[in-house]
Amino acid sequence: MEPSLRNRPHEADRICVSSPSAPSARALDQALSRLPTGVGIAHRGWDRLITGTGGAFVLHPLEPHETPRLAVEHAHRLAEATRHRIAQHLAWVPFVDWFVVDDEPDHVIPVLPSTMVETTVLEGHAISESVVDELHRHIAMGRLTPLWHDGLPVTDNDMAEVMTHMRPLG
Repeated sequence: MEPSLRNRPHEADRICVSSPSAPSARALDQALSRLPTGVGIAHRGWDRLITGTGGAFVLHPLEPHETPRLAVEHAHRLAEATRHRIAQHLAWVPFVDWFVVDDEPDHVIPVLPSTMVETTVLEGHAISESVVDELHRHIAMGRLTPLWHDGLPVTDNDMAEVMTHMRPLG
């Protein structure tokens, strides 16, 4: 019998079904690959959590089939859920900023072009290095899962990877 999600319904909602051809997502990961080693990166499907002394940021690339309004709502909900999850582990919880990443200037929502990701997440010192280190340690230990997984996905080209325990934010 051919393996399929129909035979494994418990895995069906753990698959990231976003289009791997989303240009914003590819541009975002390219920008993130240029960040210095002291910056933490976690992933959830196409979304990214960036942590460093510049702050904590949820970045959601606008997908081709997605309306700007839905992208904003998603990024906002994910940032709130992230802050709540961090609060379960840290005494002082940083504000979690969120951005919709898109390189198309024709949207009426505030977006962050992928070319500005590096300067945006590195400028300023909103979080002390000791708090950043503690946050990175919690992410690496899996304490923010199932919401976030440490690092970028294993392969840049295979965004249809199985996401362990991925649940809707709803």
